[in-house]
Amino acid sequence: MEIIVVNEQKNKTFNFIINWGVISLIILFIIAIIVLFIYGIINFARGRVDYKRLNQLTKENTIIQRDIEYLESEIKSLNILIDSLAQRDTALNHFSKLMPIKDFINEMIIEKAKGRIETDNKLSENLDKLLTRVEQQYSNNKAMVDYLNKKERLKDVIPSIPPVNGWFMRGFGYAPDPFTGTVKMHEGVDIAAPLGSPIIAPADGVVKKIQDTRDFGTVIEISHSEGIETVYAHCQNPAVRQGQSIKRGDVIAYVGTSGKTTGPHLHYEIRIDGIPVNPFDYIIPRGIVANE
Repeated sequence: MEIIVVNEQKNKTFNFIINWGVISLIILFIIAIIVLFIYGIINFARGRVDYKRLNQLTKENTIIQRDIEYLESEIKSLNILIDSLAQRDTALNHFSKLMPIKDFINEMIIEKAKGRIETDNKLSENLDKLLTRVEQQYSNNKAMVDYLNKKERLKDVIPSIPPVNGWFMRGFGYAPDPFTGTVKMHEGVDIAAPLGSPIIAPADGVVKKIQDTRDFGTVIEISHSEGIETVYAHCQNPAVRQGQSIKRGDVIAYVGTSGKTTGPHLHYEIRIDGIPVNPFDYIIPRGIVANE
């Protein structure tokens, strides 16, 4: 190819001969520049998209990490509660058949501790369920402990041992009065014993009253909890004072002959909410021999 350039001012012409090979190289060079430019634009745009995605993933990862740290903290607190419940559960197993706590939550705790949780939402949901079950078990165990503690306290306040060693003379219920022969209600039991024999408290309580009466002589009343009271009549030499707290087995007085009596003995009553009941329904009659 020949190119002629005319310069009119100098009346000169310039002839250029261009080879088709050179033209092809120039065209290819231009095309290459255009392709590189387009490729650069595409990579730049793609880089911006990747950067935004990376930034978003970083934020999401930060949130997930924060949630995991929170849940790990919750699990640590839960483990402390579980250990406490396990100790309580061990004690309760002697009295009840409650399902051991760690049997139903250990596997879930291990799964959570190792991070084998499919999603953050599922972890939170499972943890909430676990907390609910543990709180329910804690409530059940606490109720059982309260019940057992109450039973333990009742063991201390129920008059279950004889107040004196002696001989059974007269029972609870209607019987002839030894002085008048009139049939009347005998609201306790009479236990004969040598004069001066120690009278002991059959249960824990507080001395409610000490008084001298015409028929029953020196009378001591002891108030136990749960509405239980015990009464001791024909006593001598009281060893306690009104308002004093006493324990089962403490000496409260001695067998005497005060009041109207045919001989040294103890008149013993048990009252529930103020109503006399048969003492032999409550005490173990060791040390008391039936009068033959």
